[in-house]
Amino acid sequence: MGKKQKKIKGLVLLALMMFTALSIMTTGCGGDDGGDGSSDGIAISQQTLVSTWDITGSHPNGFTYIGTISLSADEALTYNLMQINNNPPPGQRPIISIGTGTWGLNGSLLTLTLDSGLMSGIVYQGTTQGSSTTFSMVCSNGWTLDFSRG
Repeated sequence: MGKKQKKIKGLVLLALMMFTALSIMTTGCGGDDGGDGSSDGIAISQQTLVSTWDITGSHPNGFTYIGTISLSADEALTYNLMQINNNPPPGQRPIISIGTGTWGLNGSLLTLTLDSGLMSGIVYQGTTQGSSTTFSMVCSNGWTLDFSRG
């Protein structure tokens, strides 16, 4: 093989290595999550939580929630939730609760405080995991809440 062919092969190999290195630097090793662990590239923040969320919740004692929670920019919230006993005694119906409260986010720790309605006085606090479009929160009171944009 002549010097010219070796030089061309060397340049092609160098270009391929540079392309591969550039591809790794651009996309990262963890996929396209923007480096923040979120599947859509947008992290959970005070701003991205301002929305109406469809919510489902589960508790180890056999209860579930379905409904909505709206979080506003001034850290107020409104909720409309139905609590269902998965093993109800005869004649028991789901409990519907509508009310207001406050919320706050400190890092990934989300706190929801319900101030009015049948659930007045209940606080849900836990670490959020997910993205600005869907996330979960495992609460200190045993509930696991799953949020998705409404």
